[in-house]
Amino acid sequence: MRSYWAVKPTGFIFVSTIGALLVGCGGDSGTSSSVRVALTPTIVNVPPSGTQSLTATVTGAADSTVLWTTTGGTVSGSGLFTAPATSGTYFVTATSLRDSSAKATSEIAVTSTTPSEFVYDFGASSVSTAWSVTTQTTSPNAIKYLGPFTTSGSTRLTLAGLTPHTTLRIEFDLYVVGSWNGQAGPNRFTITTDGITSFSETFSNTSHNFQSYPGDGVHVAGTGAVEQNILGYTFTNPPLMRDTHYHIIIRPAHNASTASIVFAGSLTATDGTQSWGLKNVRVKANP
Repeated sequence: MRSYWAVKPTGFIFVSTIGALLVGCGGDSGTSSSVRVALTPTIVNVPPSGTQSLTATVTGAADSTVLWTTTGGTVSGSGLFTAPATSGTYFVTATSLRDSSAKATSEIAVTSTTPSEFVYDFGASSVSTAWSVTTQTTSPNAIKYLGPFTTSGSTRLTLAGLTPHTTLRIEFDLYVVGSWNGQAGPNRFTITTDGITSFSETFSNTSHNFQSYPGDGVHVAGTGAVEQNILGYTFTNPPLMRDTHYHIIIRPAHNASTASIVFAGSLTATDGTQSWGLKNVRVKANP
């Protein structure tokens, strides 16, 4: 029997249930209802048997009760996580009691050493030589990013000296710009890690053309995007959305001390009306 806690500002209620734990992949809830859950911190390192306090914030509901669950270690009714003695990556989830589809997850690396982590925000004047392509663009709305990449454009990130790990946490912002037509093209964005495909999804900014993202399904254009039309580009024949912004996290299995990560697009337009770019890339070696 699995136990978890429902916590209110004035106290807590102990609840127990039997069943599998479903884990989200971000620090903020992904639900179509008005209820939202935010959990901080969203990613953190904790030593074996150490503790970490987590804070859940519920908006859109008068009842701020959340249910705490964890894939390893324990979590108290106040959100205090106690790590197991075994190193690894664990997930703590806070789920709204008012709306079970509103939830948020913290990713906790339990390790006795500080995991390797590489961060590239592409806001500086130059790009690290770890990238094979270092071209940056500032959009009309003053957003600076790596790119743009057109047709079959790609860039490789080469990393070395990784601490011992079992997975890589690859987090990034993807800008899908122009008349991407998803599965009709297909217009696809792919990531390979040491030659193995880690991510491959189609995206669409055009009406009547579906996309596979998220989850390799069949979705209307723009599904899963966190923002639309933020870059400021204009087009002679504008698509349904001029650009879409996606925040993506993947966790491919990996244990080598070096990594070669390739971000690539497969686009059909040759006139520059389809492109993509990257911002806020963060790679972490998870135990």
